[in-house]
Amino acid sequence: MCKNHKHSYTPKILSELPFTIATKRIKYLGIQLTRDVKDLFKENYKPQLKEIREDTNKWKNIPCSWIERISIMKMAILPKVIYRFNAIPIRLPLTFFTELEKNYFIFHMEPKKNPYSQDNPKQKEQSWRHDTT
Repeated sequence: MCKNHKHSYTPKILSELPFTIATKRIKYLGIQLTRDVKDLFKENYKPQLKEIREDTNKWKNIPCSWIERISIMKMAILPKVIYRFNAIPIRLPLTFFTELEKNYFIFHMEPKKNPYSQDNPKQKEQSWRHDTT
């Protein structure tokens, strides 16, 4: 290296760059990458819990069967959670899983009656009688 040339990066040079340098976090493929590992949970999993809670509150009044409710969870929520688990390999607190479980039971405990289901026992008996004759 030449003694006459000083290669130091001053704030003046950084201010001339055509892009900004993220100081706290950057979003990449839907994941908030933070400077500190301890902030990964707060920046990624807490918002996801909020999103899941909002979704399950919207969906709990949908009149559908248990199978349909399970399918909704499998298609809408499970892939998002699995993606986060694989993308951010950190130790999660037990409270995260208990919160997920609460949302699961809110959505599944009181399914609304499907207007097309045959829950009337007289209808079932009549359809049974028609099938045997």
